[in-house]
Amino acid sequence: MRCPKCGNDVPADALYCPHCAGDEAPEDRLRRLRAAGLRGALIGGAAGALGGALVWWLMGHQRGVPGIVLSLVFAGVATGLVLGLARRR
Repeated sequence: MRCPKCGNDVPADALYCPHCAGDEAPEDRLRRLRAAGLRGALIGGAAGALGGALVWWLMGHQRGVPGIVLSLVFAGVATGLVLGLARRR
């Protein structure tokens, strides 16, 4: 794997580049990853809630619609979490 900052080779399991980010503590990197995951989960949850609201508005309160709405919200949160973490990594 190549470091996007300095271009040197970095081991795949390294938490940071030993060539250019050796002073960054692993705790700082984990904090940034958690923040990115939370931000992605919130954005995904909001998108899922908007989709769920649209489904609720179109279909009304029929049998099964609350489950669909809840599934959309959870799917949005999970997708946002994964994309937020992948983007920050």
